[in-house]
Amino acid sequence: MCSYANKKRRDVSFGSFPSSGQNGQSCVQAKLPEGSRVHSVFHVSQLKAAVGQGTAKSEIPIELEQEIPVVELEELLKHRTINRINQEVSQVLVKWKNLPLSEAT
Repeated sequence: MCSYANKKRRDVSFGSFPSSGQNGQSCVQAKLPEGSRVHSVFHVSQLKAAVGQGTAKSEIPIELEQEIPVVELEELLKHRTINRINQEVSQVLVKWKNLPLSEAT
């Protein structure tokens, strides 16, 4: 299970941005460009120290600025209950509006 979850993640680093202060002991607010679709509060363990006298970049990759399509539920195709660590868990297969049946999740 863990190896599958790690395949979906990627190490994303796209420049340096100035900090606008610390929120609590472990969170930092970054000054991101206007209109960016990236959450601006980061845990300190996710940050890298800036080295040297570099200037802050103000560009965010285009895939992080695009609109995220909104999907709506069209139909519940299947329902089942499975046993996971001695607990019953419900699972549902959903057909999404304006997407093909092959995209059901």
